[in-house]
Amino acid sequence: MNEITISNNNGKLTVSSLQIAKDFGKHHKHLLETIESIKAENSAVTKMFIESTYKAGTGKTYKCYEITRDGFSLLVMGFTGKQALEWKLKYIEAFNLMESHIKTNKSLQTADDKSKTAEAKLMNARVRMANMYLKLAKVDTLSPDYKNILVAKSAEVLTGQALLPLPKSEKTYSAGDIAKMFGVSAQKIGRIAKANNMKTNEYGCWYKDKSPYSLKEVDVFRYNDKAVEKFKTIFK
Repeated sequence: MNEITISNNNGKLTVSSLQIAKDFGKHHKHLLETIESIKAENSAVTKMFIESTYKAGTGKTYKCYEITRDGFSLLVMGFTGKQALEWKLKYIEAFNLMESHIKTNKSLQTADDKSKTAEAKLMNARVRMANMYLKLAKVDTLSPDYKNILVAKSAEVLTGQALLPLPKSEKTYSAGDIAKMFGVSAQKIGRIAKANNMKTNEYGCWYKDKSPYSLKEVDVFRYNDKAVEKFKTIFK
């Protein structure tokens, strides 16, 4: 069996009039006459027969047609005989296979496009979050250790994995934590720290935190173990 070639002609599945003539045992010249007759009877079928050309072995160029599935059905409708019927079935199968192939490719392409869109949205979200961490890392009042943590966190969010282990940070305490240790108010701890110049890198570091009174971020100082020992000497 000769292989039937179905082409995708600008979104339309077509087959050459040359191939039809050969497979159905027709003279191509007579087949063209039949096509012209069909077109003359009803202009609506013109789009089913796309004019084209081919080059013969002599080098001369001749007219032919690229015929759509509907055009093929009209053209071979009157062809009779056992072999004609077999070829009709083979062509129908060839059109069906090509149509299925195109639909499958479109489905795969659509799925791939959706996947790429989802990946792009995820990456955009990661970039925004990474930039937020980098922006925080530029705040002058933050300690070097906290800045390093923010930079490392930015890289982790962007790549989806920790490129480097996050810097280990020492245990810290809020003013409220210190106040509970000595049975005083957090405000008093703040005043003592200010009076003794304790809000420095020696006794802790600055962090960004949410204000309990609003949604704004504020600078909050957290004390280290050395600061706790300093408060012990002050409260003796």
